[in-house]
Amino acid sequence: MRRFVSVGLILLVLAGCAARSPRPAGTTGAYETPGAESDPEVSVAGTVLSAIATPFYLVFKTVVCATTAVIAVPGAAVLALTDRAFEERKRQELDEGVARNCGPPYVVR
Repeated sequence: MRRFVSVGLILLVLAGCAARSPRPAGTTGAYETPGAESDPEVSVAGTVLSAIATPFYLVFKTVVCATTAVIAVPGAAVLALTDRAFEERKRQELDEGVARNCGPPYVVR
């Protein structure tokens, strides 16, 4: 009985991770284009898949982000010793790469 309750609570928490919060009318998310349909029909299977896949996605994203940081920090230090025009362009690329690997989205949709 205790195992059944534990599994039920875990599934409930995972379902909460996949739930979408209501958004005020006329607003768009960070990665959505204005005028695009922002809330497509959500199926139960899609919600269950999101709830189960999100923890795995977070683990893989954490590993990728940590690896990116291990590579980016020494890279930024080396860039600080280079020519200024070259440094600014490469530093911007390095920042964009870190943001892409460590930034949102944090859930599977």
